[in-house]
Amino acid sequence: MSLRKNHDIFIWCFFFCIFALFALRVFLSLQYAADISVYEGLARACVGFLIDSLPLFALAGLLFFFKKKIFLILLLCYAIIIIFYDLVNCVFAYNTKDIVSYDVLTQIFTTVPELKSIYTVITVPNMLYLLAALLAMAVFFYLFYASFDKNRNYGKRYGLFLGALCLLSLLTALLHASGDAAMSRNRQAAISKPIYTNIHDIFTDSKEAVPARIVTPPTAALSDTDTRKLASLGMLRQLPQPAGPYRNIVLVAVESLDLAYLHKYNPSIPVEATRNLDAIASGFVSFRNFFTSAQPTTFGLHALLSSRLDVFADMVGDNMVPNLFTELQQNGYAGHFLGAMNGQFITWSARDAGWKRTVQRNYGAAHGMFAADFEKKYQKKSSGWGMDSAVLFAEAESLLRHARPGSKNFLFLYTIDTHPPYGARPPEGDACLRDRRIAASPFLLSLCALDRKLGAFLQAVQPYLDDTLILITADHSATHGENYTRRSHFTPDRIPLLWISRRGLAGLAANGQEMVNYCAQIDLPVTLLNLSGLPVPATFMGNDLRVKNAACSLLAQKSIRLLTPQAEYLVDRKDASSVLARWFGMYYPR
Repeated sequence: MSLRKNHDIFIWCFFFCIFALFALRVFLSLQYAADISVYEGLARACVGFLIDSLPLFALAGLLFFFKKKIFLILLLCYAIIIIFYDLVNCVFAYNTKDIVSYDVLTQIFTTVPELKSIYTVITVPNMLYLLAALLAMAVFFYLFYASFDKNRNYGKRYGLFLGALCLLSLLTALLHASGDAAMSRNRQAAISKPIYTNIHDIFTDSKEAVPARIVTPPTAALSDTDTRKLASLGMLRQLPQPAGPYRNIVLVAVESLDLAYLHKYNPSIPVEATRNLDAIASGFVSFRNFFTSAQPTTFGLHALLSSRLDVFADMVGDNMVPNLFTELQQNGYAGHFLGAMNGQFITWSARDAGWKRTVQRNYGAAHGMFAADFEKKYQKKSSGWGMDSAVLFAEAESLLRHARPGSKNFLFLYTIDTHPPYGARPPEGDACLRDRRIAASPFLLSLCALDRKLGAFLQAVQPYLDDTLILITADHSATHGENYTRRSHFTPDRIPLLWISRRGLAGLAANGQEMVNYCAQIDLPVTLLNLSGLPVPATFMGNDLRVKNAACSLLAQKSIRLLTPQAEYLVDRKDASSVLARWFGMYYPR
């Protein structure tokens, strides 16, 4: 039967496909209704719809002009594929929206560079642009239907509108492809992320990675004036005398453990919730002004490991940046990365197959275990975002207990159970469960559960503390947690740093005392290497925290913030007139 005789059926099927695509994109945006405005959700839905519809419009035009069944077959196949893709995308978003909090999305969204596409900022002109696109589609639908009427001659005008609409969709797709929001690291971009981006990721992920390259150290030299200014700000490296290596170094990065989550520093946290953390802070060395260098998680962990601020600039392909794993392993330490997250969870690169590959190729860790590995070894299922941290601590204690005599070990633990959804609970009969306020708060219950696991871990490793250094800190300051931080924004802030060792160190407070100097995550790797008498790579940006009194952070990949006890400095990283920007440019040249 001819297309003209069945044009009504075809038109209604085409309308249905268009409506289904638009409805699915709008539904996807509604899953983030608490995270972004209605206008931004609508704008992103329109962008995704236009991108996905481009082949539909093009095939419909070819079908209209040439009347070939092959175009009808291609159109139907593409419609089925894209509707199925959007449907799966919506189902995934619906089932995972509860584990993505508003604050986390806000923080992640602010870390991507500002885009110059139509959905960057929701303004009146941009909304008018999108409304005009929808109006053009409505006119196109009418003319498409009317063009099949022999008594009317809309062919030329239909062709013009069809061409204009295809051009609009093509322009939208190009803007999207050239913008950083197309990258998988921006969860909100899922609303407007087209199918071709996913297909590209699938194919590139399956390719063999290029050989690792090493990030080169700074080559530029600072002027005498810059040197004096940086020295006055505490930014020039000073390395005190080494104190002798520890046989074991255990660095624990707790998900979003803000300093304000410890009762010792915030009385609004119930005392029972952080009983062990408070005891550790009071019995060993604690830092009151230790700051996140960058966030969210990938930035914070990168700063803790490699003493650098911009993970996206460093992790290009399979770049290997000198870090604690590379430096300690070269000097006889066995390196272990114990992560509670799924090893296949995408981090920051379209070519990155997940954390497992990142830890091996970008950080060079000799040994890595993730949720799937722990599930297999301990016969315990992970829940929420990943594996219960008690399993990580059990593995760490086992590694220390079974270490060969005279061997050296570096263990990096990243916990996840204080990330929403807060599924962890303290053991039955715990005092936290008898506190009504804690029992009614999933966040406080999870915090209490973590506190108990840390306390049990520290008790288990007591026999090794003579030659073992244990550090408890966080991947970044809080981006959730029922706002116990009392902050209205989520720029990098104070996190705990608990220094657990029986050994006294020159320049460090004695056990039971508190360090009040300002320092940040990028300073910790420098300190650990210097304490061990190992050379500090020139790529490291930090300083030894025993002599540091300035905390450096990177905000939203754009601004350098330096906090000192006297002042706060905030400059654009591209501001050539600023000495801080010139210092940053040594490590990240344009």
